[in-house]
Amino acid sequence: MRDIREAMEDLLSEEGLAELNLLLRIREEWPSIVGEDLSIKTTPYRLEGEVLHVAVDSHATAQDMHYQEEKIKERLEGVAAREVRKISARKLNLKKRFSP
Repeated sequence: MRDIREAMEDLLSEEGLAELNLLLRIREEWPSIVGEDLSIKTTPYRLEGEVLHVAVDSHATAQDMHYQEEKIKERLEGVAAREVRKISARKLNLKKRFSP
């Protein structure tokens, strides 16, 4: 018997929303991918092909993401089950754009 996650993944793939589903999975696992401290200052917000776009709270955080990019990409491979070749960090107002 299939679980709900598998059924939703199939449905989203059929509707052409596979990347959205993958982004949601990455956001769910983000603290374990980048660590608690960095996850508070960052939010993945778009996946375009092999590029993950991440909103950061400051230029210093963007630099931290850059230094850790290879390690983050390795961890993403385990979650995403596909290669992310580039992480694009952009300073955005996280509270305005991504708060519930």
